[in-house]
Amino acid sequence: MPPLVDALERGSISYGAGSRLNAFNGGGAQRSTGCAPMRANLDTLPMPARHLISHYAPEYYINFRKPLALMETARGCPFKCNFCSVWKFHDSTFREKSPDRVVAELAAIEAPNVFITDDIFWLDVRRGEELAKKIKEAGIKKYFTVQTRTDIICKFPHLIEMWKDCGQLSIFLGLESITDEGLDAVNKSNTAANNVRALSILKELGVGFTPNFIVDPAWDHDDFARLRAWIEETGAYNSGFSVLTPLPGTDLWETARNQVTTHDWEMFDIIHAVLPTKLPLADFYEEYSRLCGMCWRCATACAARRAPTSPWGRRSPPARCRSARSRRDEHRQGVQQAGDVPQGARTAGGAADAANTAVLTPGPQPRTGRHQARISGRPAREPVWTLKCSPRATGRVSEPRATQTLGLRSA
Repeated sequence: MPPLVDALERGSISYGAGSRLNAFNGGGAQRSTGCAPMRANLDTLPMPARHLISHYAPEYYINFRKPLALMETARGCPFKCNFCSVWKFHDSTFREKSPDRVVAELAAIEAPNVFITDDIFWLDVRRGEELAKKIKEAGIKKYFTVQTRTDIICKFPHLIEMWKDCGQLSIFLGLESITDEGLDAVNKSNTAANNVRALSILKELGVGFTPNFIVDPAWDHDDFARLRAWIEETGAYNSGFSVLTPLPGTDLWETARNQVTTHDWEMFDIIHAVLPTKLPLADFYEEYSRLCGMCWRCATACAARRAPTSPWGRRSPPARCRSARSRRDEHRQGVQQAGDVPQGARTAGGAADAANTAVLTPGPQPRTGRHQARISGRPAREPVWTLKCSPRATGRVSEPRATQTLGLRSA
């Protein structure tokens, strides 16, 4: 940002390093002004001007946590996953703010929930230990959501225990795959055994977690079934799923750019298949929707029973989601305990159900063309399958719309 401001003061953005300029007439190739200089010491950054967002800061949220504040303690990542743009942005560097600076920023945050935006937390173990000690000494208690790797949790589980003394903790984990072959394919530099062991450690410590998996367009029905079975076996119902997407500039883009099926950049949002699918595209999205629906049903049922954000927090999840009927019964009971039972909520089969439902319903079959998933708010044509989730039961969900919709549409 400073180079851009300096360039504007000089009268032309062309002087500002770190910019990519379009031709004035709308045609021609883009022109880069070169890389912006990195700030070696992040402590020299000004303190966040949180007063500028004070009028809508109470509306920030993550999952079922609101209000929420974002906080950065480090930038970059030394790992080189082929689908990721972070290490490309930061030229494989990793820079951190000092523990004293982090505590000073935390002390200025009023929100009870803090999402630490670092792409890899606790990379420096000694710094992680010092941070936990200083936060505890300062008397700061927050509900922290962080992002880290499973191999770090396996090697240094004491870090989790130290951070539990700073309040409550939930961890986002990029598991990516349940097999070593899948992890190697994206250059994750991790193992499937670490993924399983890390989840066991977090369960034992009573810490919530949100895994994320990469869904490969090359998958067949067996691959989807294998992941569903793994989730039920481990209880990782709070999972998210990203369709493997070759973002321009990544290593994956360099190897797959000639295979992409569209250059409509709106589709590069990690929920659309922009690479050829092994299954018919409608079947691929149906399987993708089943994954999302399975996890929504279990995760929102636990939330309705006033469980922590992750269904594994301080209580066990529904045992393998025993059956569709038992899921509905458990869910209805949880919503009644929460004191919010909407009238007329029904499943696809017509049975009365609670507000927190995830129902996969068939729509009219498309006539021609490729069909792609769309999130509600974007116009959808020719829907094939629709996943509807209505997270309303506890009254704590900050989603402004009553229904989130994942559907398929013609391109």
